Amino acid sequence: MIYISFAVLAASPSMAQIQHTINGLSDTVSHAITAIDSIRFDTASNHMQLVLQDGATASFLIDSIYTVTFATTTGSALHTCGADSVHNPALNYGALSDQDGNVYKTIAIGGSEWMAENLKTARYQNGDAIAELSGEFEWAETNAGAWCMPLGDAGNECPYGKLYNGIAVADSRNICPVNWHIPNELEWNALLLFLDSQSNTACLNCIQSDVAGTLLKSAGTAYWQGQNMLADGYNISGFSALPAGFRGSDGTFSYLGQRGAWWSADIAPGGLRISHSAESQSAQIGKFADEPKSGFSVRCVRD
Repeated sequence: MIYISFAVLAASPSMAQIQHTINGLSDTVSHAITAIDSIRFDTASNHMQLVLQDGATASFLIDSIYTVTFATTTGSALHTCGADSVHNPALNYGALSDQDGNVYKTIAIGGSEWMAENLKTARYQNGDAIAELSGEFEWAETNAGAWCMPLGDAGNECPYGKLYNGIAVADSRNICPVNWHIPNELEWNALLLFLDSQSNTACLNCIQSDVAGTLLKSAGTAYWQGQNMLADGYNISGFSALPAGFRGSDGTFSYLGQRGAWWSADIAPGGLRISHSAESQSAQIGKFADEPKSGFSVRCVRD
């Protein structure tokens, strides 16, 4: 049975939402009402289907839905970033909500479904908080999972997401949403080989592909500084990679708008962790071993 309820979550609303809680109270999914084209209840197939403005659909078994709530909120949770010129308008994207209610586009590439935006959650999958560490000293000294804003500025969260240290990435509580995980090297390699059959998947501290960056990066110069759209990025894959820059293990920031790096689930020799990176004004994708206390972006892939 399905129940429809209406609620106001804040006195001064800035964004309307539809929320539905599935499987009892175990998982809440949210979409901005302004992003929804229609809501359909199909009794023949026993599904509720959300049709979004961008053409993506999300379908849920009616029997699994506990409540559907139309609401408003002023909080930073339960909203999509909505930045312009990030995604490829010629492609069809899916939708995903994380444990904080942040909404992301997703894209199917090869045989896998990837997040098409950088992760923004401040909690592990079980609801435990990930520490926000702003100062250089506290970032450099911590031995726990942590996140920060690119360049330490909350204004950079949209569209660049948060930066996470490798300790948070390795935590068994999982920073990815339910049914998603940090991609391992088999998954990164499959992605690159799908885009470039000549990719070097065995190397480390190397350039894996001379062309995959062009296919992965968001097009234009709105976010990639100095990028030549034809030579450096046109996002044919829909992955929509963005240059959130890095945070070093010493706590210093660098390269916002110039470089992006994404953690792998796998480790490298010497206690280091593997990452994959792209640069402005380059079509290349690199693979490197990095200090676990470094801060990089995260993309999750569906289980």
